Amino acid sequence: PRATMGEPMKRGTEGPSKVLHLRGLPQYTTEMELQQLLAPFGQVMQFLLLRDKGQAFVQMQSPEVAAQILASVEHAQAHAQIRGKQVYFQYSSRQEIEHKNNSAAPTCTLLITVQNVTVPVALDHVFEICKPYGDVLKIITFAKGPDFQALVQMGTVEQAVMAKNYLEGQHLFEGCCRLRVAFSNRSNLVVKENSLKSRDFTQQLPNAQFGMLQNMGVQPGFPGMPQMPQMQGQQHPAAGSTVVLVNKLNEEVKCFDLFQLFGVYGDVQRVKILYNKRDTAMVQFATHQQAATACQNLNNCPLRGSYIYPVLSKHREVQLPREVDDLSLALTQDYSGHAAHRYRNKSVVNHKNINAPSQVLHVSNLHDSASEQELRDLFAEQQATDAASKPVVEFFKSNRKMAYVAMSSLEEAVAALIALHHTNLGGYPLRVSFSHKQPENITNSDVPQTSEASLDAGAGSVDSQEQ
Repeated sequence: PRATMGEPMKRGTEGPSKVLHLRGLPQYTTEMELQQLLAPFGQVMQFLLLRDKGQAFVQMQSPEVAAQILASVEHAQAHAQIRGKQVYFQYSSRQEIEHKNNSAAPTCTLLITVQNVTVPVALDHVFEICKPYGDVLKIITFAKGPDFQALVQMGTVEQAVMAKNYLEGQHLFEGCCRLRVAFSNRSNLVVKENSLKSRDFTQQLPNAQFGMLQNMGVQPGFPGMPQMPQMQGQQHPAAGSTVVLVNKLNEEVKCFDLFQLFGVYGDVQRVKILYNKRDTAMVQFATHQQAATACQNLNNCPLRGSYIYPVLSKHREVQLPREVDDLSLALTQDYSGHAAHRYRNKSVVNHKNINAPSQVLHVSNLHDSASEQELRDLFAEQQATDAASKPVVEFFKSNRKMAYVAMSSLEEAVAALIALHHTNLGGYPLRVSFSHKQPENITNSDVPQTSEASLDAGAGSVDSQEQ
């Protein structure tokens, strides 16, 4: 599907509101398609899809953002479209979107209902459509009337949210088996036995029970059948994508800034800042999971005076320019062989060491004689000149090759990571990442402490592994 913004659309008679009413939506429009359409303007806070009527309500961050959308479509040259169908916008009489059906809050467990079942559906089908979005831990399947249902426990809430966003309203097979996806209020599924109807993937399975597909001589991936997932003859454009579309950039941002920042969550292969839209860029990762992890963690991250908004892109790769000149080199960079990659030589990544942007940085690969003052002076260069205090530096008690550095603000921490990761200090390339620690729990380790309470003997247990 392709979503584009454009052309004159009537505001309606309602007054300004942060809620917009959309009409003319194509059948089975998903939240992700609306998110893609509105991504250049900011995050959509709430959705209310009326799929049977081809309508939706979307709640933006503020009335000003909603007004910006309406103003933009009034002055644009093309129609606002989803899958080639024109979409109409106007203010809603609602000031907030309230879900009166008490729909479940996001959890790591999904309830997937397969409607219009005209071909056999098995547990393995559910596993195949869910696994691109994260770790599938447990599945329990059952029938409810004519429908096939499955409870699916994902590894994290974020993975469940991503799976729901992409799968809701799609089709398991072309032209049949429509998916409806909701959150379950169950936080942990109990699988009594591994069988054709239930599976605990965290436990070793007996060789005799590999599921219906293998018993039928069909391997996951469905050779001889439509590739999974088939969404009414077309696959969602961002499903499985390794490319992230980054919106809301300050035009001072460079390709290297994005390489360093997004590189916290995966090995960035290429970065392209759009020639005609300098506040938008594309970042290509080595894998889809790395791209998805970056989107989960970097939403609303401060960068060079702005707050960025990354989403998975429909593009499968970032193209290098055909003609190389100074401008193309500045706007498109290939980092596939860069030495600063964090995950290239790791077959297993401990996700506990991957954190959202934080005011506290984890610094590793320090030289043997590194001191608190040396790090303090180095990281202070990334603070504002009028900063009230210098960074707080706390070395690990058991290993002085690593330290925590607490910056004065989150934005300064982001700037420090971009500037200092993989820079040389005492003959060693620094490794800088975000920590899970809170700044109030970090104290200068070169200043005598009156109390042991502020020191955590096990502080480095999670961050001690180099990212």
